[in-house]
Amino acid sequence: MPNSIVINPVKSISESVLNRLLTIEHACFSEPWSPAMFVISKMEGIITAETGDKTVGFACFQHFLDECHILNVAVLPAFRKQGIGRQLVEWLFTRLTEAKDFFLEVRESNRTAISLYESMGFQIIGERKEYYRDKENALVMHKKNKWKQG
Repeated sequence: MPNSIVINPVKSISESVLNRLLTIEHACFSEPWSPAMFVISKMEGIITAETGDKTVGFACFQHFLDECHILNVAVLPAFRKQGIGRQLVEWLFTRLTEAKDFFLEVRESNRTAISLYESMGFQIIGERKEYYRDKENALVMHKKNKWKQG
């Protein structure tokens, strides 16, 4: 069990930061992002979940005007079921208060992630056929930001 989790925005993608993100990415996904995808995502936003000196999770997002698109959320397998994924997403809700709407795609087979997102108020609003390289469909999910109504 981690001592305490601290969520930090990534200010620059050093080789060390990139290696930590890639380690988590490869531990979590069958089709991991390339290093270039993280560098491109930094132009938008990346936050990390840290316990002590260890990075145990991250989220990547795009924020434009009143929308936020959550691109990637990952937590090391040994640190799952401790609320870290929830903390990462909630950080976005509370810090990106100008965003009215949050969107994400999730593999239709990823019941754990779908359940987490639904418990946070996301609703399935559509499907992207053969979205992933292995041709699995993605569910499109949406949530209104309670911090920004109107």
